[in-house]
Amino acid sequence: MNVTEAIETRHSCRHFSKEHIADEAVKKIIDAARLAPSAHNRQNWAFLILEGERKDRLVSIMRSLFDEDISSLPSFCRTSRVSASVIASSSHTVLCLRKKDDMWKTEDLLSCGAAIENMILTATGMGIGSLWIRDTFWTEEKIIEEFHLDGYELVSAIAFGWPAGEHRPVKKKSLEEIIL
Repeated sequence: MNVTEAIETRHSCRHFSKEHIADEAVKKIIDAARLAPSAHNRQNWAFLILEGERKDRLVSIMRSLFDEDISSLPSFCRTSRVSASVIASSSHTVLCLRKKDDMWKTEDLLSCGAAIENMILTATGMGIGSLWIRDTFWTEEKIIEEFHLDGYELVSAIAFGWPAGEHRPVKKKSLEEIIL
């Protein structure tokens, strides 16, 4: 599959089979992140690969949000429950982190976005499904503490697994709608 095909066929996968992704495939996906462009070539990112019991701990932390009073949080934080279920069903979940540095925050976040996209497109090219998840925001402090990630900011999580079921395409804006 070429890059254009990967871009055109990539979709947010929320249903994974129980089949495990081989370690070599996961390494290839992370290596694609390493090769992404970054602002001033800072490469201010780190990736934590979670599977098995460690992935289950992440799911528990995300679900613990609903053990608290969330009435002060925006209603869309409730999607965190769905995201936790997707992570639970994934073969692997990768946490994308950046070393804290307020001076470079915007640049680092954009760089992490490029690294995440490289991972997702590489996974797509391998037939592996993925879901880019930002719902970790609501429990970031607990996640940082649980995995001993002091000095890092959690940018996002990405769930990976072999797709299960059919994908229904979502409507995308036309080219004419986005060019000013």
